[in-house]
Formats: sequence, C-alpha cells, structure tokens
Amino acid sequence: MPALRDISFQIAPGRTLGILGQTGSGKSTLTRLLFRFYDPQHGQIFLNGVDSREVTVQALCARVGLVTQDVQLFYASLRDNITFLDHTIADATILAAIQDLGLGEWFARLPNGLASHLQSMIILL
Repeated sequence: MPALRDISFQIAPGRTLGILGQTGSGKSTLTRLLFRFYDPQHGQIFLNGVDSREVTVQALCARVGLVTQDVQLFYASLRDNITFLDHTIADATILAAIQDLGLGEWFARLPNGLASHLQSMIILL
C-alpha cells in the first residue's frame, strides 16, 4: 500500500513551502522523498521537469533547504554542523551568519571557534 497518493504541487523558484499536517499524514515521508533520503517505489518526483532520481543528492541539497522540528547535531565541529559537511562554504559566510543570528557572544566563548566539537561540550546560549 502506498504511503502517499495523488500528491501534486508546484513551487516557484525562490518561494518557501511549509508542510503542515496531523501526525501520520505523510509530511516526513514527503520530505524524505524530496530530499532523496529514499527514492519512490512507485510514481515519480520531478524537480524542474527532471526525475529526482536523476539528480545527485549533493546537487539537490545545494538548491533546497530543510528545517525540521528536531534538533540534531553531528559528532563533528561547529563548522560541519552548520554547513552539513559542505566544505565549499567560506568561513566568512559562516561567521557572518553567526553574527546575524545574534550568536556572536556565544561563539566568542567557544574554545576552538568553528573547529569546536559540539558533542564534547554543553551548549549554553
């Protein structure tokens, strides 16, 4: 039995879509399919007219953002957690985002800056 049925929508470039619904309504399944955490067993997902299975996960993640309700940290550095392990993002860009979020004072207290490992310390904002 399919987890999702008869779902179709279009999102214009640069627009934001929030997916809301009751528990068990398919929000997580839809998100996992969109981000290719797994591929559809039946049907297709098209991204700009291209079957999602033809798009690399790296290319997809570079163009689509995901904000979950769960907080998850990698056993890795602050830099890796912020960038989801994308080493092409410049430190200056990361530091500017930290400042824009009002986290400059917190960041200044970290022992190793962006190289600080989050799992090895208590995070106090």
